[in-house]
Amino acid sequence: MPHPASIGKRSRGFGFLLAGVQKAGTSSLFALLSEHSQIARPRAKELHFFDDETVDWRDPDYDEYERKIKWRSSSIIAGEATPRYVFWPGAMERIQVYNPSMKVILSFRGSTQPSVVTGL
Repeated sequence: MPHPASIGKRSRGFGFLLAGVQKAGTSSLFALLSEHSQIARPRAKELHFFDDETVDWRDPDYDEYERKIKWRSSSIIAGEATPRYVFWPGAMERIQVYNPSMKVILSFRGSTQPSVVTGL
């Protein structure tokens, strides 16, 4: 497979992202994924691009977003993690417009209390 920087522009962008609720392990998961030699990542974990209301979403500058990727010679995909995309109004729609094939990994935490269903 050719290096993403050598093929079409969109393929050089982000291919996956992590989102989720606080204390649900997004930092740990992102750190673990970032150790893989085929995964490129930005220097900072949370880029807050798709929740930035100062961006002109009718004509966003994706180059600014994609310049934050730190490609390795072995990288074939880039990812980022901004947990609040999961609840930010419009973020998921903006992500879909950016890359309709984007893989989105959502992280939630469960209750420590057992759930009881009554009346069944």
